[in-house]
Amino acid sequence: LKQIGGGIDSKQFGTVYEWNGKIDTPFTSRDWVFIKEAIYGGALPKSHAPSGQGQSDFVGRPREKEFLYDIVNNRHNGLDVDKIDYFERDGRASKTNESNNLKFLTDSFVGRGRYQGIGIDEEQEFLMICYPHKMISPANQFFQTRKRNHEAIYTHKKTKAAELQMVDLLLEADKHFSMLMSTQLDDPSAFPVPSSFDDFCYEMLPISRAWMHPNLFLRTDDTIVSLIENMAISSGNPLGRLRRLINDRRMHRMYKSVFEVELGELDDDLWGQSEDVIANELMLEQTLAQSMRGHKGSGDEGQLNGDQKQQVLTRADFIVDKREIHCGRKAQNPVAQMRFLKNKADKVSLHGSPDKLPLCGELETVPLDTPRSFLRRTIRFFSREPSKHELLSHICHSWSTHREDREEAANPNTEMKLFFDEEEESFRSELQSQSQGQILTQDVAADLDSSPAPSRKRSYSEESINGALARRKLYK
Repeated sequence: LKQIGGGIDSKQFGTVYEWNGKIDTPFTSRDWVFIKEAIYGGALPKSHAPSGQGQSDFVGRPREKEFLYDIVNNRHNGLDVDKIDYFERDGRASKTNESNNLKFLTDSFVGRGRYQGIGIDEEQEFLMICYPHKMISPANQFFQTRKRNHEAIYTHKKTKAAELQMVDLLLEADKHFSMLMSTQLDDPSAFPVPSSFDDFCYEMLPISRAWMHPNLFLRTDDTIVSLIENMAISSGNPLGRLRRLINDRRMHRMYKSVFEVELGELDDDLWGQSEDVIANELMLEQTLAQSMRGHKGSGDEGQLNGDQKQQVLTRADFIVDKREIHCGRKAQNPVAQMRFLKNKADKVSLHGSPDKLPLCGELETVPLDTPRSFLRRTIRFFSREPSKHELLSHICHSWSTHREDREEAANPNTEMKLFFDEEEESFRSELQSQSQGQILTQDVAADLDSSPAPSRKRSYSEESINGALARRKLYK
């Protein structure tokens, strides 16, 4: 574009215009297909592809120019100008930019590389963007930047809490305000308008439907939040929850992350559950806790204060958020999918014909700063109601503990069970003798998840003994 140096004027971008008495356009139909393929990162789906195109055929550019598709959306490893751009932008804004990622632009070249693409049964040779061998360590740090940015910036618990609160605010505003089917460029204060406003002859549209009309969608930028806030403050209509959300946002009273579960590689069953299913498990956990609260020795009474015992958690009081963070290729190492030129002597052939370009190889040795895992999955619980932060945290802790106990019961470790067989019988005998009236020791009381009471006498049922044994195995 003209604004960034060279190219055509943005106002004429892709449009048909008259030049010297002839109708002309800067793009052909093949160029338009190339632009779509470059953004999509592969051959277009059949529904958007030109007639006669195969399932994996590029149309926009021929085979000898297929490396051009790696610039915008790199289908091989994900290192492209899009990531370089927003890493630099967000690194400067957050003061975390420590590396010069522009080296990936200046030191890259086109080479031949063997690669097994997505949906391909065997390796094929591609003309792709490759790098010198010295760029292995910078490439490793580059992809770790993505994971680090998601953890510390994009999906940080406070960032996500503000995002969830903003979503609730817009959903509530959608009930009370509408958009006019007119750009109203000369009167910004008329956008949006209350849904009850009837002094305009234009058709009204809910804010959530603005995407249906480009002129309206272009106006739904960050300023719409300020417009909604100002209109809500000056409005005399009862806005209910919307007014409270606006006040909380202005006072920086955001939703709070009260609990987080870190999932391992073997927790696919829990990760496969939807947020609603997990939320229903929490509600069931609360019901079970209420039914067991009066049970002797349950331990719940000591963890809830008087106000919390009267509170009841509802589904609208919390949000379940599933977070997945990786380096760009899920559980795979993206650096292993890059191709590097090992021998400097091969650089002399970089300016030859495509079939004589050097063959670049994959990563041979793993750098020392390579992480053990490239994929991190967590489930977080956010509380909407400040008065129920502690209640939600307690229920989440109880749910997590019982889930681990159920997993331990469903997947017992045979070797550990054999190792503890004799000790288990001794421990069971000790508990049974104490249930007949002997004095509890402090160690046994801790195993039973009860407060130490060396001078108290208690009797324990078979169920309590089995629970203590299960917890004792877990601690071991």
